[in-house]
Amino acid sequence: MKTLPVRSEKDPQRKLVRYREGDRKVFVSVRMNVALFDVASALGIAVVRSHVPDAAVIANWQLLTVDASVANYTFFEDLCEALEGRGARAHYLGEVHGDRRRDHFFVVDDVGALRQTALAVAAGRPFRVEVEARALAEEAPLLLPLEAAHRLGIATPPRAVQYRFLGAKPGLTALRPALERLGFAYENLDPATMALVMTKASATDEAAFLGLLRTIVPLSRNLGCSYDGAETVDGADQFQLGTPLPPLYGAPS
Repeated sequence: MKTLPVRSEKDPQRKLVRYREGDRKVFVSVRMNVALFDVASALGIAVVRSHVPDAAVIANWQLLTVDASVANYTFFEDLCEALEGRGARAHYLGEVHGDRRRDHFFVVDDVGALRQTALAVAAGRPFRVEVEARALAEEAPLLLPLEAAHRLGIATPPRAVQYRFLGAKPGLTALRPALERLGFAYENLDPATMALVMTKASATDEAAFLGLLRTIVPLSRNLGCSYDGAETVDGADQFQLGTPLPPLYGAPS
């Protein structure tokens, strides 16, 4: 039986965007540790959901206001400190921000202890919290990069997925119509990173995802651009221009 380690080293955070009904966006930050995903798949996870008043939400974006966001992070930090002080066996897995709240996800072997601690820490705060036990498979479409879910044998339903591409402006300008011919929809040119952001609604099973990458990765490279690898386990480095393309993602012979 898998057990939760007492401690593990700090892992990088992967940023993902997910779309809910009505094209509502939520923003995901997940801790990239495949071994921890494997433990979570066996033990289950818990989500600490925060519910804030209307005044704490930016209406047009459905995100927390700055003050509400600071209050939520302060709660999160105090919760982690309390969990460590009580010796609770819980590891942070990720967070989801949007749709009027921020939720924190943990891998735990005692949901009751997490719930008791979270409710105690939340007492007197300007929002209420609830703690719910979940199976990782239930939350995988939200939390995990597609490739990580595939490795765990977790099926994810067809849905819109965001793909981001980096490169010089002429290459990105040429890449956009090439992707649109493949059924991608233009979302924006991210002003912060100058990444071309495209979405595609399609099947997300392993064969479909790999087939899509084998088309768009060589295509973007031929135009001097690179896929950012957000939905893969190993991320952006493997797609950097000037480095050998992993055979797995090359165009099929």
